[in-house]
Amino acid sequence: MSGMQGDFVGGTRRADGSIRKVRQVKAGYTPPDEQKKFDTAAAKFNNYARSGGPAGMAGLSLGKPAALAKGGQKTKNQIKNDKKKAAALKKKLAAADGLLEAEDAEAAAPTSAPTPPAPAAATDPAKRAKNLRKKLKGIDALQAKIDGGELAEANLDADQKKKLAGKADILAELEQLGI
Repeated sequence: MSGMQGDFVGGTRRADGSIRKVRQVKAGYTPPDEQKKFDTAAAKFNNYARSGGPAGMAGLSLGKPAALAKGGQKTKNQIKNDKKKAAALKKKLAAADGLLEAEDAEAAAPTSAPTPPAPAAATDPAKRAKNLRKKLKGIDALQAKIDGGELAEANLDADQKKKLAGKADILAELEQLGI
């Protein structure tokens, strides 16, 4: 069926089973789903690898060409990288053993009341005093909420109870700093 205005493509069946309508097209037109797709060199190689390779290549491995060219021996860089990986693994295992030993020592130590962290000796006394005043202000705000009825002492969580209990220590340290 051809006319002066172009060709007609008859109703055909697509790959998915649906039927294409009859339509008028330019001469030489091929529908997109019937056109051959472009394959890159990498895609062709992957297709060969998945299908067992091109004819006559059965039994050959498609591994690294450098390893095949040297008879399966590793290059200097591969050996060096393997040594680095082994050293890193040893270091990681040693660190894990050290952590396990530290955990065992903690488990063997008697559990007593946790000691508050000692202030760092190298810190500036003015900075430490400012930090302690800030903590004291937070404790006073919490105490004000309890006194005002916003919070019940029974509803406090462990951190809040610990904070209130540490007020005397903070006051003592402020006195010690003398600021």
